[in-house]
Amino acid sequence: MREDLKAVFEERSWAQGRADTSLSGFNASLRATRRLRAALPGMFQRYGMTSFVDAPCGDWFWMQHVDLTGIDYTGWEISQRLVDIVQKHASPTVRFALGDITSDPLPRADLVMCRDTLVHLMFDKRWDFFENFVASGSTYLLSTHWFVPTNRWVYRNGGEKPISFLAEPFSFGEPLEWVVETANEMPQPETEGKHRAMGLWHRDAIAARLGSAQDRMTDGPKRG
Repeated sequence: MREDLKAVFEERSWAQGRADTSLSGFNASLRATRRLRAALPGMFQRYGMTSFVDAPCGDWFWMQHVDLTGIDYTGWEISQRLVDIVQKHASPTVRFALGDITSDPLPRADLVMCRDTLVHLMFDKRWDFFENFVASGSTYLLSTHWFVPTNRWVYRNGGEKPISFLAEPFSFGEPLEWVVETANEMPQPETEGKHRAMGLWHRDAIAARLGSAQDRMTDGPKRG
């Protein structure tokens, strides 16, 4: 585990002091996750998914409301504090563990979900995660995508910039399906930058880019 990266997220809360909000902030609220919560069970069924790694799992504010019948669930968190909080939800088919998605070997699963995290990582850590995902042998990745034309630099881990998996340097191609989280239909060009979705990609689409993306963005241009 990268201790420096753990320190960035260990005690951070996006809840802004509100007791009725997830420690991960508004995007993890019941309102913001309603479309994803409704979509996941159908996705499990359509693709024959029976194992699910949720990395990071946060404080399980909204996931506890998802129908996980028939699913072997593993929640990963880099924050020991959050791992301790969510243990109350553990069961024979729901488990939680401390893990760094950029450096610790991911468990193999039919589906790995990485929601609202890669936007906070610098490019080298993003690529580390994709390499980690492919190495795990997991089949599908469900991750947060923003409808923006380009990917901008994140100058420090814990910062935030919208991320597009259709734009360079990722260019994963169209996903198998979208779960649009902030609109009732697919965003149009005139709404660029205003909407986000969860995109589902097969492992092969990501593995292909790991082998060809020699011009990966890493540390970014120097300021000043």
